Amino acid sequence: MNMNHKLAKIMGMATAISFLLVHIFIINVFMQCHVTPMVYFNVFSISFYAFMIFVAYKEWFRLFAVGVYMEVILHMTLAVCFTGWDNGFQATMLGMNVLALYAEYVGRTLKLKHTPMLPFCIWGMLSYVFSYVFVYYNGYEYEMPAKASFWLTIIWAVITFAITLTVLEIFVWIVNSSEDKLEYQMSHDKLTGLPNRYFFSNYVKEIKKDNGLRNRWIAISDIDDFKNINDSFGHNCGDYVLSTISDLFSQQDDVLCCRWGGEEFIFVSPYRADNDWGYMYLDKLRKEVENYEFSYNGNRFHVTITMGMAKYEEGMTTDNWISTADKKLYEGKQTGKNKVVGE
Repeated sequence: MNMNHKLAKIMGMATAISFLLVHIFIINVFMQCHVTPMVYFNVFSISFYAFMIFVAYKEWFRLFAVGVYMEVILHMTLAVCFTGWDNGFQATMLGMNVLALYAEYVGRTLKLKHTPMLPFCIWGMLSYVFSYVFVYYNGYEYEMPAKASFWLTIIWAVITFAITLTVLEIFVWIVNSSEDKLEYQMSHDKLTGLPNRYFFSNYVKEIKKDNGLRNRWIAISDIDDFKNINDSFGHNCGDYVLSTISDLFSQQDDVLCCRWGGEEFIFVSPYRADNDWGYMYLDKLRKEVENYEFSYNGNRFHVTITMGMAKYEEGMTTDNWISTADKKLYEGKQTGKNKVVGE
């Protein structure tokens, strides 16, 4: 869930409306049960949440988080002190702690000036304990009908579980999403979007573990005279060339292309029935790059690449395999560039 001001506003307004409706229901229960002090307090609560809808709309999130938490804790503490422990009001105090900490997370995510909610949660815990001790030693003034106590206990349990499970599920989603994003950032090059060395190493390890590397080839490509591009047109132009070539290199589904570093890229793919397919594929890419007209800040120019290709041989280590392809690349550089050197 990508949190932004608009989504936070919608969530805040929805929360305020939900709590407003809950208090409209509760005031009717207290009126029927003649719990006068709580009727008066719920008149305040209904007005309060009508104002909180406006607060959320104006994106005053700090006031919203603190205000809602304090109202709920105060309401539930008074309800327990006036009507006893058997009506389930205290359960909502527990659910509000999860909601309060989520509100703090939202504030941090939006980089807002926020109030740490942990002290308020501690205050909520003390209120929870106080209400129990108060009722234990002093009793309570208003006896709720058994049927009302039954349904109130169920309602508060459902609300508390709904709040807790919803927020925890959001946090689980956030953690998983963050892990996926971190894994992607670790395994992909930021400039080109291609997989990087880390990804390539893990990919080859998995292939080796599952089916072995037999009948696979790799190739290393290098942009010819790349330093001249940077020197002539600037490093931003060099980034443009790398990004554009990466798009050309990532068009074949069954060929993995990774950025190896600098202006080098590495390919890996299985051989097909026609053993020349890999060479032909790479040479086709070479020609596409050669014929592509690059244009940057009014400058038009062409780029060439040189590639070294190596088939996997039994007993090779991954480093040996890469080294063989690198030697072929060096050979191509020394014999004129703009070519694919294979076996």
